[in-house]
Amino acid sequence: MHPKARENIRRLGWIDYTPTGKTEFCRTYITFAKWLVQLDPRLYLLSTARSEYKPQELPSWCPNWNSEPLGKSLEDWEMYCSGFTPSESRRCRITAEADSDRIRVLGFRVDIIDDVIDGVLNTPEFELLDTGVEKGTALFQWETSCLQLSQRACNSTGVPEAYMRTLIGDPQLHGVSFHLSQNDPLNGYNLWKESIRTWKKGGTTITAGEMASDLLPHLLMSSEEYESLSNYFSAVNRLFQNRAFFSTTGGRIGVGPSDVAKGDVV
Repeated sequence: MHPKARENIRRLGWIDYTPTGKTEFCRTYITFAKWLVQLDPRLYLLSTARSEYKPQELPSWCPNWNSEPLGKSLEDWEMYCSGFTPSESRRCRITAEADSDRIRVLGFRVDIIDDVIDGVLNTPEFELLDTGVEKGTALFQWETSCLQLSQRACNSTGVPEAYMRTLIGDPQLHGVSFHLSQNDPLNGYNLWKESIRTWKKGGTTITAGEMASDLLPHLLMSSEEYESLSNYFSAVNRLFQNRAFFSTTGGRIGVGPSDVAKGDVV
């Protein structure tokens, strides 16, 4: 534990629910968070900053560890951490200002969000749908909207390769092996899209968050194709947990927080 945080806890010595005590408690959170964000090479703290409940005394970058984060942590996805690959280069670009609740992150403007499609996977609304046709229909409609947005952004009438790779976080370029048919995202995407159509038509009893074994006879797939489908499905499901799909004014597409909005700067 950071010495300042430990000192604050020892000095208080009891639970104080007065406004002064609440302020001191938040100061301990902030002190610990400022220390952690400078030492953690994966910027895990920043990926969990959005909490279901956050006192006004906590700055936007400081999580409320007494509340569940709104989105899934990026802890296991090093590729998403601030855009820098070497740990040291990421670490040195974050500084906490002395006697302030601000942190400085050196970045660069890439683009501006132009359009957003809200995520559907693993949301409470999606989980409340009955298994089968309703879930398949919701997923199919979401994917169709994402594809159409990608086609507009990429000025394409087909399925842009950038779109197929964005759906799975492009693991091929980051040393993460999903065995997507010799690193061919098109094969995995086509099988995934066909499985959604089958699900939408009530052809399987698949439930949210899992691949049903009866997809194999319905889609007449080989074992290799089934493995590719299962891996693609799992990658999409993992990447889009409480996240949104977006396009930019510069013709890019990407994945962002669930509250990303038009006009946000990347």
